[in-house]
Amino acid sequence: MPLDAFTYMFLARELDDNLAGGRIEKIAMNASQNIMLYIHTLNGQRNLLFSMGVSPRCYISKERIQSLPVPISFLMHLRKHIGGGIIKKVECEQFERILKFHIISRTELGYEKEYVLIAELMGKYSNLLLTLSDGTITEALKHIPLSESHPIVPGIKYLTPSTINKINPLSAESDILLDYTPSEIVSMAMGLSQITAKEIQNEAKSSGINFSKACQKLLGSKLNPQILKGNNGLVEDFTAFRYSSVDCSQINAQSLSEAMDSYFLPKEKEKAFKNESNKLKKIVSAAMDKQKKKLGLFLNEEASAKDYENEKKIGELITANIFKIKNGDNMVIVTDWESGEDISIRLTEKTPVEDAQKHFTRYHKKKRTLQALQSQITDARKNLEYLESIDASIDSAVYPEDLSDIYEELVSYGLATSQNERKKKKEESLPRVFQIKGFTILIGKNNLQNDKITKQARGEDLWLHVQGIHGSHVVIKCGNTSVPQEILETAAKAAAFFSKARLSENVPVDYPKIKYVHKPKGAAPGKVEYFSAKTIYVDPSIQDLSIDS
Repeated sequence: MPLDAFTYMFLARELDDNLAGGRIEKIAMNASQNIMLYIHTLNGQRNLLFSMGVSPRCYISKERIQSLPVPISFLMHLRKHIGGGIIKKVECEQFERILKFHIISRTELGYEKEYVLIAELMGKYSNLLLTLSDGTITEALKHIPLSESHPIVPGIKYLTPSTINKINPLSAESDILLDYTPSEIVSMAMGLSQITAKEIQNEAKSSGINFSKACQKLLGSKLNPQILKGNNGLVEDFTAFRYSSVDCSQINAQSLSEAMDSYFLPKEKEKAFKNESNKLKKIVSAAMDKQKKKLGLFLNEEASAKDYENEKKIGELITANIFKIKNGDNMVIVTDWESGEDISIRLTEKTPVEDAQKHFTRYHKKKRTLQALQSQITDARKNLEYLESIDASIDSAVYPEDLSDIYEELVSYGLATSQNERKKKKEESLPRVFQIKGFTILIGKNNLQNDKITKQARGEDLWLHVQGIHGSHVVIKCGNTSVPQEILETAAKAAAFFSKARLSENVPVDYPKIKYVHKPKGAAPGKVEYFSAKTIYVDPSIQDLSIDS
């Protein structure tokens, strides 16, 4: 991607044009080390994003961020010193991924004071810091000790990181770069990505000029932001102007910030979705492990208690042979009336009566334990099955709303606590709805939706579910109309796709009429029983579906 120092030099011009004279109304920061300045300008509010996480960047975003409930000290420092300040100008260090925002603020006594907000956007070394106009650091997001080559500590003067043995692309020395590959140029020159290096090379060769002049010429280009899309229609890159060296589709953007937003925003949403999904999977996995552990303990206790009849028999054998046993004996040999064989019984009590009573007590205890364990084992298995169905719903989730509904289900099940931001959700997400040749196909996204679409289906509607595997409930709304084989196969493929059998082949999908589907009393969400079902074998797919909502 071309988010290099070359591109940031163009971005600095755009930010200066859009933000100079603007007032910082609010400063927010979230847990992902994203800091946003909400700036009021003559052309409306602008959301200036500084991201210091995995993909460091800075631009005007259309999105807003949710601030931390308890702000960290650096955020409080920014609010105190530049909150309400006016942005004087924005500039970029030549061929360095460093943006500087000069801000005029006012002290508590009303005096004007100039600060410089510096964004170092250099991979894992990225940092955001505030300095006075003379370069004295007042605070930074990340402190770097004095022992390092580029220390960042409040009270010392800020120095731009030194680029050792790197060629300035505008210097005469850079002319040798024409003979190297773009990847080699990146390691030799300051602030260039491969795509930009290739563009400069192409310009030099086509115009018959050296590398430095070609670079100077391109830097003088008019800002004409482009969004680069691949054959799959997804945004793959962005540039400050139209690059002649790229062979993918280039689409004009209104601003470089918009082009950057179109590239980063989907990735951020995908990342947030994945993080939320992993969070839910972790909750469910922990609950499943707990249930498996409980079930294992119950089954071990059951195995130990299953010999309760033997305890009774031993007690009866001791009683029947009590005349042969003397007080203090530790062993007695008796004849087992069932097998006719002699067996030895170990005695541990003072009298044979106490030994017999011990075994009778064990008999009654194990019998009661076995009876109690039956319901506990059944409940543990039901809970485990239900958790496995939630796990399948997480795997089938596509949109953030899907995960939000699953979270609420976990809250109702007692596995998660309700959060304020969750309560702000206006409405639950709807099931997947597809229209194919006059037939409506509904697919539940979670257990609650599975129950809902199954309950709302009527008599002759078809209900589909993968045989013996957790997955979404699927309903074909057909009334009294016969469902064509093509529609049935499409719905069955979708049922297989939105299940734990997604990666399998020749998956069996049962499809009874809804009137043969029954929800047992007290059953967990998504749990039903059915009969009179036919079965169709399909490969999981949703290619034949067209989403209506």
